[in-house]
Amino acid sequence: MSQLRCFVAIEMGPVVRQALARVSDRLSEQLDSRAVRWVKPANIHLTLRFLGDTDSSAIAGIGECLDDVASEFTSFELSLAELGCFPNSRKPRVVWIGVEGQVGQLTALQQAVEDRLARLGWERESRRYHPHLTLGRVKDTRQIVEARLPWGSGLFAESFEVARICLMQSDLRPDGAVHTTKHESYLRGSIS
Repeated sequence: MSQLRCFVAIEMGPVVRQALARVSDRLSEQLDSRAVRWVKPANIHLTLRFLGDTDSSAIAGIGECLDDVASEFTSFELSLAELGCFPNSRKPRVVWIGVEGQVGQLTALQQAVEDRLARLGWERESRRYHPHLTLGRVKDTRQIVEARLPWGSGLFAESFEVARICLMQSDLRPDGAVHTTKHESYLRGSIS
């Protein structure tokens, strides 16, 4: 059986992707071009669950699982929030934008995905869910610390509807990951 590198996510629409690209551009102006490997705007998404290597034969079952979860939720709204980093501003490794709005709905949706995947045999994630959109991965920690990026500030206020969840395949390539949608599940009240 073939293995696919997969994750479950909420994809961003073009308006949000453009706003996130502007944030990345604004931040990159303060840094050397090698300090951060910025995520291509087309690849920015809100991860609900990283699955990793997945048997291709499991894709249909995961899709049915996501359909079941989506049928229990109505669409809701989130917006871009503060600039942050993992693990902390003294040793940043990942630069991200948080979300705000109906975060309780998002957390419930993520937990439902986690619960259903556990029934299919996936081991539960041990870390607490921290919703974020990854903008880039830090290559030069010293430069990021010295640049004193505006951690905790909101750079752009852009709202978006959470109307579907997607099972995505990620192919890692030298010039960056390529994501392919394997299955879409629409929440109630969304336009499919």
